[in-house]
Amino acid sequence: MPPKSVPFKLATRKCKYRCHDLVENEVRKLHTNFWKQSEDCPGNFLFGLINIVRIKQRRQRATDVPALSGIQISVTYCLPTNGHIQVCAESFRDTLGLSQKRTYTVIEKKGDVCFTNRRGKNPRSHSHKTKYTDEDIEFKKGHISSFPSEESHYSRRKSS
Repeated sequence: MPPKSVPFKLATRKCKYRCHDLVENEVRKLHTNFWKQSEDCPGNFLFGLINIVRIKQRRQRATDVPALSGIQISVTYCLPTNGHIQVCAESFRDTLGLSQKRTYTVIEKKGDVCFTNRRGKNPRSHSHKTKYTDEDIEFKKGHISSFPSEESHYSRRKSS
């Protein structure tokens, strides 16, 4: 997978986590190391950087029913530069070159013990059908060629 480029908008963004103070060289190094990993490693790496906590306190409203509220968790994002530094979600995604959907997917799968890449491992897909030996293939080709052949009626030789 080709590495993505680090955006330059990190230095101009201001947030309560002071993401604009991140050192550009460390951000570039973190980005390149993230994209050099094999296919399964980035998911596990992201598992360690994203923390999910249940909401501790809610504001009471007349119409608010906690069970029906869409927000049940808080998510914090950390980058491993000089220890673990908490950053905003946008800086986290920009630093690692991730999409919003990728981070949401990791958050959904965070309950699992380990991130496993399930791409291409569906038992109902064609990649897991029975593999044939060379003898079986030759036997089937011989069987097909044993039938009498006729010239195709779509042939261009007859049409001018």
